[in-house]
Amino acid sequence: MSILTKPWLTGREMFGIDRYDPSLVLYLPLWYEGLQGSPFKSMDLNEHVCTVTGATWGITGRTFTGGDDVITIPDAGQLLSTGALTVSVWVNFSQLLGGDFVVLASKKNTTFDQANGWYLGYDVDETSLYMRGSGGNVVSSNAINAVISTWYNFVITITGTAVLFYSDGVAKGGGACNAIVANADDYLLGKGSADFPNWFSGVFGEVENWNSVKSAVDLVRHYQITKWRYNS
Repeated sequence: MSILTKPWLTGREMFGIDRYDPSLVLYLPLWYEGLQGSPFKSMDLNEHVCTVTGATWGITGRTFTGGDDVITIPDAGQLLSTGALTVSVWVNFSQLLGGDFVVLASKKNTTFDQANGWYLGYDVDETSLYMRGSGGNVVSSNAINAVISTWYNFVITITGTAVLFYSDGVAKGGGACNAIVANADDYLLGKGSADFPNWFSGVFGEVENWNSVKSAVDLVRHYQITKWRYNS
């Protein structure tokens, strides 16, 4: 079910979250009609200008075909979260091949192991989410057996060096990372670094990035109020 089938929803009911929350530094409801075309502005208070390469718009989000599709958000001060971070994505994979490390969101544009930034991805062989922090430090979640053509709400929270993962509102373990070091790299969706782009194939429904750490209760609520769009 898409927003187009519920035309009476407006404001917070339409988007499901408080997009005027000052800690929400990036909000991209990619299913929203107002975000067709390229470039477009993010729906948070910062109105980041986002450029789309390849990924096509539809009523459930943007479809990425892998190989060159990416959404680029230029670096900005609000996106330099280092001490506290929550990133939530709704994704639906169209391809999961053995050996793949699929990058979902990234602030590492140059090299896989660069000494700053972070990225969130999915490891097909290990069936787990993973984040790579500053200096190449990797933290993985407990098992998440993702399959194609299924929607997932993946979330990562970082508090200093402590990382926690969630899938559809359920805690999935975590670990310790190197403290995140800020950089001036663009924020990328669907692509990793230049040397290991690890392209995403599938549909991106939405992305939220807060420069605060959401609690487990917050994240269950977030999942509950956004899932109708994808799992109705």
